[in-house]
Amino acid sequence: MGKPRLLVVTDSYCPRWDGVARVLVSILPTLAEHFQVRLLCPDYSKHFPEGECPDIPGVTLVFSPLVPLIAWRGCRIPLLQPHVARAEVENADICFTHTLATLGSAVLTFAQALGVPTCSFVHSEEWHVYGAQWRPFGERVVKLMTNKWAEVCQRKYAKSLHLIVPSATTQAALRDYGVAPSRGGDATVVNLGVDAKKFAPLGGREARSARKAELGFPADIPLVMFLGRFSPEKKLDTLVQAVAGLWGEGGEGRLHLAIVGGKREDIPASILEEFPSVFGGQCDGFSLVGQTDVPERYLQAADFFVLPSSTECMNLSVIEAMACGCVPVATRVGAAPRIIRDGGNGYLVDVGDHGALRGVLEGLLGKTEAEIDALRGGARATAESLSWVKTAETITTILKDCMAVELPRPSWLKRLLLVTVPGMLPMLPAIWAMALGDSVQALFKRLRITS
Repeated sequence: MGKPRLLVVTDSYCPRWDGVARVLVSILPTLAEHFQVRLLCPDYSKHFPEGECPDIPGVTLVFSPLVPLIAWRGCRIPLLQPHVARAEVENADICFTHTLATLGSAVLTFAQALGVPTCSFVHSEEWHVYGAQWRPFGERVVKLMTNKWAEVCQRKYAKSLHLIVPSATTQAALRDYGVAPSRGGDATVVNLGVDAKKFAPLGGREARSARKAELGFPADIPLVMFLGRFSPEKKLDTLVQAVAGLWGEGGEGRLHLAIVGGKREDIPASILEEFPSVFGGQCDGFSLVGQTDVPERYLQAADFFVLPSSTECMNLSVIEAMACGCVPVATRVGAAPRIIRDGGNGYLVDVGDHGALRGVLEGLLGKTEAEIDALRGGARATAESLSWVKTAETITTILKDCMAVELPRPSWLKRLLLVTVPGMLPMLPAIWAMALGDSVQALFKRLRITS
């Protein structure tokens, strides 16, 4: 008997690299040892021609085209092809979804209609991420859309037999919003891993200084780095405000701030307006770097890594930074409280508290080389205890458990209705939010309306 057939579905994949893509690229090789894997994913090759999409043995890619014209901070909407999605689900023994946009949402519906078991990896508190796109319309609208999207998540994820999350805080958030799998109970927390060979520290201070110079950063002062998407929940204004306070006291020569992962136009307009000198190229202590396929090269150059997000699930960039020997400073969200021992291998601060973040960075600048090395060693030790193989093996066990569940086959009428109407209507709020969010902010700016 051959391997069981696994359909993995994602609305985000390389060469547009983000946390979801990096998780999938890391676990798919191990999953392919246990399953015949087909990956239904968006085709970003035309929009990121310089990017790479690794060829993973045993994994067959099924690309979905993108909706033309609609874009949101480098993210596009996969165009659902119902006949393709249905055929993939019909030929699968189990479906494994990632994110709840057009592809993930439709496959959950098709799978329920066709009696195919599903398991879902919930990578983020999606209702907060999507709700934030309505911020130009005011906090009341944000709250409304957040709650509406939470209702969509309740309905859609209830079609899955099992939910997987990367942190206990995300598990609690799903519980608070009533998001649960069809069998009830909590989502399962599965620890993420790190590629210890790829994300490894350089030889020492001299090697780190050489890497800084190679990347165009000052070689002789501490480098503070953020690496990730430039989305509202990342709270880049907290980071810039904290560092700007240090510049104001001691001059820009005390440290250098590098924000890596996107373009200037991807940064929320409110942040650009709040710090015009920084983002206008008039600040010598700041660098803005676009998306990179080699994040390890930047993390190996950094002394301190800061993730000031208001919501996170995976904190994958923190784990990778720790593996490279960076001292992490992160907000108390997602997996950060579990992997960071405050004062032992890094530091934790509250969301939006730029004063506390500034205090931590100032404290780090005042520490001796031996004290910084001790923090680096603690960070590396924590990261090295995490393994992608262990993560994938845990997920494999969960998937096989889901396959063992006997599902009742829906009636022909229910199958007809569910397959004909693949759950697209609930997606409209998110699609319009992503499509119009930047345009609305630009319009408000032109009309001199504060967003």
